Amino acid sequence: MGLLQSVGPRPKKSSERVGSTTGWCTSTAVALDEVVGSYFIRPNFPAFAGHIAQAGYIVARRARGQGIGSKLVAHSIDEARRLGYQAMMFNLVLETNLSRRLYEAHGFEVIGRIPEVRGDEGALIYWRHL
Repeated sequence: MGLLQSVGPRPKKSSERVGSTTGWCTSTAVALDEVVGSYFIRPNFPAFAGHIAQAGYIVARRARGQGIGSKLVAHSIDEARRLGYQAMMFNLVLETNLSRRLYEAHGFEVIGRIPEVRGDEGALIYWRHL
């Protein structure tokens, strides 16, 4: 896959709006001129707690295990700060999700657990101050 070239705003297509719009943001990771991952940031509770960001991440299967997810998380934290968010939270992280280690390595902590989200499996709520 090669070295990560960049993490930044997604290339624009003429028919889509990209970048920050009222606290929303999308970014991509590119390696060898190929998109290998992406994330979004948006307000978690826009009506009453818009200062808390929510983010979601995806890394192409062929690119996993190369540190791209970690770079996306780090970039999203910096970008959320730049957008004026004071905290970031993930509402529903399944207990079997391997990304939990990544989130914890970037300073997120579990602040709650929701039982039986998918069958007997619970989900965790992660939070961190920015």
